[in-house]
Amino acid sequence: IYAVCGDATGHGTSAGMVVSVTKSALNGLPFISTSYVLENINNIIKKIKLGSLRMSLNICKIEKSKITMSSAAMPPIYHYVAKSNKCKEIAIQGLPLGGLKNEKYDSVTKKVELNDVFILLSDGLPEAENYDKEIYDYERVKKFIEKNGKKSATEIKDLMLKEVDIWLDGLLPDDDVTIVVIKRNNIK
Repeated sequence: IYAVCGDATGHGTSAGMVVSVTKSALNGLPFISTSYVLENINNIIKKIKLGSLRMSLNICKIEKSKITMSSAAMPPIYHYVAKSNKCKEIAIQGLPLGGLKNEKYDSVTKKVELNDVFILLSDGLPEAENYDKEIYDYERVKKFIEKNGKKSATEIKDLMLKEVDIWLDGLLPDDDVTIVVIKRNNIK
């Protein structure tokens, strides 16, 4: 299984264009490895010459008891370790897609234990600004995950979206809030 979470620069039609190119590339490329996919999408976007438009993207390949992750300028991936009830940030370096031709992307592989959770998200939640111009921030995200990591993937996602609504107290977020929650429920 593959999981993808992305965020385009800008808003509106121009951002939609780079998202469409990325989605088309994801549908057309062979998924050999997560880094291979990012490297090829990067070159496709670069070849189309979309100017300053960029795409940030996390991609994960989920296999029996491991997950392989690569990133193109996305926030860290959060790994809730069920055994310890702790949340770790997995920061993977990588330029946004469409930046430099032939850019190389790293991959990180982690073992996945029963009830472990991996959360991919855009910067919309951690950078959401409330009425006091205070951002939600990444440390709050980490604490939220530790508090709610035992819940189901759907509950975690729903509670995170509710959390941003509470934080914004009626304000609309300045940026998209995108969340992908992956939880291992069995040991097969």
